[in-house]
Amino acid sequence: MAGLLGGVVLLVGASEGFPSTHWVVHGFYRDTLGLSEDAANQASAITRKAFHVPAYALLGFLVFLALPSRWQRVGVAMGIVIVVAIADELLQSYQPNRCASVWDVALDAVGGLLGVWLALALLASRRARAR
Repeated sequence: MAGLLGGVVLLVGASEGFPSTHWVVHGFYRDTLGLSEDAANQASAITRKAFHVPAYALLGFLVFLALPSRWQRVGVAMGIVIVVAIADELLQSYQPNRCASVWDVALDAVGGLLGVWLALALLASRRARAR
């Protein structure tokens, strides 16, 4: 259930219902930190791209832990991460000030792999302590 909720939150966050993360982050860099317009644009772009990894790591982690079958967890979790990432980019392609990016899907997949790896490490740690 938590993994499903995480996927829904990511997709809703890509919709027009939320304020554009570009303008929120850009405003922070420009208005709060006093960066120039160009520097704020660059810093905003880097921050928004960097956010893909932890967001999808959380999704991969939650989906992996929510699945019952030990042997299918990695494939199913990564499949769900990639489907959500592609759906997110497709939704963005229909918004006037957004575009779809294969690179964003790749960043999302890296994040998903990180989350799955962390879940595997957590389970291995629990098993080691149980012995």
